[in-house]
Amino acid sequence: MEGGNQPGTEPSLSTVCRLTGPQPSAIAVFELHGPRAFEVAATHLWLRNQQPLSQQPMSKIAFGYWKHQASLLDPNEAIATEDVVFCRTGPASAELHTHGSAAIANSILSAFRSSGVVVVNPNESPSANSEARSLPLPMIMQFLEPEWWEPSVGRVTPERWERLCNRLAAAEFPTHDLCRLQSRAYERLACARGGEVGRLLWAQLRGAWLLRLESIAEKVDTRSEDALSDLDALLATWSWGQFLGRDVQVLVTGAPNVGKSSLINALLGYQRNVVSDRPGTTRDLVGQATAMAGWQVRLVDSAGLRPSEDDLEAQGIQLATAAAQQADVVVVVRSVDVPGSTSLLLPENVPVISVVNKIDLLDGPIANLAGQLELGDSHAVSTKTGQGLQELVQRIVSTAVPQATRSETSESSVRPAVVFAAELGQILRDWRARLSKDASEKTSAGADTDG
Repeated sequence: MEGGNQPGTEPSLSTVCRLTGPQPSAIAVFELHGPRAFEVAATHLWLRNQQPLSQQPMSKIAFGYWKHQASLLDPNEAIATEDVVFCRTGPASAELHTHGSAAIANSILSAFRSSGVVVVNPNESPSANSEARSLPLPMIMQFLEPEWWEPSVGRVTPERWERLCNRLAAAEFPTHDLCRLQSRAYERLACARGGEVGRLLWAQLRGAWLLRLESIAEKVDTRSEDALSDLDALLATWSWGQFLGRDVQVLVTGAPNVGKSSLINALLGYQRNVVSDRPGTTRDLVGQATAMAGWQVRLVDSAGLRPSEDDLEAQGIQLATAAAQQADVVVVVRSVDVPGSTSLLLPENVPVISVVNKIDLLDGPIANLAGQLELGDSHAVSTKTGQGLQELVQRIVSTAVPQATRSETSESSVRPAVVFAAELGQILRDWRARLSKDASEKTSAGADTDG
C-alpha cells in the first residue's frame, strides 16, 4: 500500500476500521491509518520487542497486549489487557489483531474515537442513503493499483489523478464525486463478509471503475455510440453489483414439517433455528446472515404454510407471504414424507427454487431418485446426510447473481468494473442522459448542415 504514498503527503485524516465487520468473531482485525492513530495505539499497546510502533519492521508481526481504557483512567484498578498481534503495513498504516468479541472491539474503537481518530463504520453496513465521508486524496491514492495506472512509473502520481479528472470533466462527468465514491467502496469493503464480495470491492477501491469511466470518456467525442454502449454495459452490472452492499435475501418456505428450519441449520453449519415435529413452531420470520460461494446471504425461515385458526401462526403465514415479495430468491421446500404443496402466492418477478428434502428416507443415491419422485427441476437434499446441499448452495448463488451477467468478474479479469452503490448508478444514469442528449444534438446539427 505504501507505493501510493508521496513524500510529504501523509494523510491528514487518521482512521481506524474493523476489517472483519461488526459481527462477533474469533478474531477481529482493525486497520489503522495516519499519525494520530499510531499515537493512540502507542498509549495502549505493549509489544514484546519493546520497539516504538513507528520503528516496527514492515510486514512483520509483533506480539503483545492491549491495555483497555479503564486501566488507564484509574491507576488503582487492576490492569485489563488483551493479547494482540500488531503489523505495520505502510509508513502510517498498520493492522491490529485481537479477540473478536463485541466488548473488546467496542473498547478498542472507543479508545480511538475518544482521542479524535475517525472510526469508519464500525457497527453497521453503510446505508444506501447515508452520507459517505470523503477520505483525503493522499489516502485514496495509496489504494490505487500502480500496475493498472502507471506501469512504466510503478506508482500512481498526483498528475495521473489530475489527468483522469480533466478527462472526465471534459466529458461532463461530475468529478467532485470521485473521492466520495471511492470512500464508499472503502467503507463497504470494511464490512464485507464474503470472499467474492471482498475481492470485487477491493478491485473497485484499487481503481477498476475509475479506469472504466476514463475509457468511456475517451470515446465520447469520436466514438459516442461506443461510449454509450460501454456505459450501458457498466450500468447493467448493478443487477448483481447491489449485492456488494447488501445481503442476498433468501426466503425458505413450504408446508409444515418439511424440514425448513433443518435445511437452514444445515446450510449455516450449526443449529440456529428451533426444529420440532409440531406444526406451527416457526411463527416469526427468523433470519441469519452467512456467506455462500463468496457472496453474502441472509437466510430467512418462515412459518409453515397451511390453513390455521391459530392467530399467531396465521400472522406468521402473512409475514411469510409479504416477505416473498421482498426476497431475491424463494426456496420452496417439500418433503418425501409430507404430501401436499404450499399455498403461498409467489410473486412472478421473484426466482423460485424447488427443494425436495429428507431423501435419506428413500433407497439409492440422488441420481436414482427420479423414478421414485417427480423431481422435475427440484433439488433433492438431505439435511441429515448432507446430500445435495453443496449443489443447492451453488443454485441459490447462481440464481441471485447469474454467472452470465458477471463474466467480466472472473478470476482472469484484470479490471472488473462494477456499479457497487446505488448513488454511483444514479450518477452514471444522469451522465448517460447528458451524453445521449449531446450525441443527438450533434447528429441533428450534422443533418441540418448536410441539408
